[in-house]
Amino acid sequence: MLPERLRPLLSAALKHAADARFKTRVATLVASRGFVLHPMDWMPAASYQESPDVYAPWVDWQAGMDGEQRSRREQLTAETWDDFYPAARRIALADVRRSEPAAARMLIETRDQASRRRSGLHSSKLMRVGLGADDVPFLKSLSADRSGKVRELASRLLARLGEHGNPADGGPEDPTTELAAFITEGKSGFIRRRTTYSPVKLKSPAQESRRVDLLQPVTWSILPRAFGKTESDFIGAWQFDVDDNADLSLVRMVAVSGGDAAVALLADTLVAEAASRRLSSSISCCVWTAAGSVP
Repeated sequence: MLPERLRPLLSAALKHAADARFKTRVATLVASRGFVLHPMDWMPAASYQESPDVYAPWVDWQAGMDGEQRSRREQLTAETWDDFYPAARRIALADVRRSEPAAARMLIETRDQASRRRSGLHSSKLMRVGLGADDVPFLKSLSADRSGKVRELASRLLARLGEHGNPADGGPEDPTTELAAFITEGKSGFIRRRTTYSPVKLKSPAQESRRVDLLQPVTWSILPRAFGKTESDFIGAWQFDVDDNADLSLVRMVAVSGGDAAVALLADTLVAEAASRRLSSSISCCVWTAAGSVP
């Protein structure tokens, strides 16, 4: 349990967390240090499957299960699928995905069609673990799924593998074209001139909301191509701390649809930025978001 002397700091962190996702990030940070939170401070809801693995018994208990650890460590297979409670099954499926990606993919494909929609895609999100070229056919098959969330997740995972599900055609209906209009290209430096990119200063909350909305459907690799840049060049040229919301949206875009190299580069860039100058609290959240996505 988290030491009593640290609970006031924890309470402050939870108080300023914007939503359940950020509260879970606080719990994840604490869990990574070997502690759990007091149930009176925070407990994951029964319907929420994104909490750290250590909370799985609590999640199952709240769902009406007995929450006890299984007495024997049987492996998750198609035959034992129904023997696992939902949260425990998620952990077991992640273990299979790490050791046998193809076997886990088969389980997700054949046994998790119904639960994928009930539980907010938690099993489909496990495809991020050990993601490889062998997963492309299955991910492409999800492009016709009834669930828009499933289709969006599949598109982002395909983008991580270099399979571009929403190529920019430059047409007026292309969201990348509209998004590019919210980003301005500039120059910096007196001797060695270099290109920079920064968010356009917006005039209304409606424009701010629209830019955030556009940063969600566009996969990361397409944005640098719209400006004729490589992913690494675009990350290096982005001007952080100009607009906190734009920074955080960009980081989330890279975190959910960028490849491992892009995520790692962005995390390193943010850490270097934080070390060289004082950044806003929002950029600290960016560091946290990016670093948490590094493989």
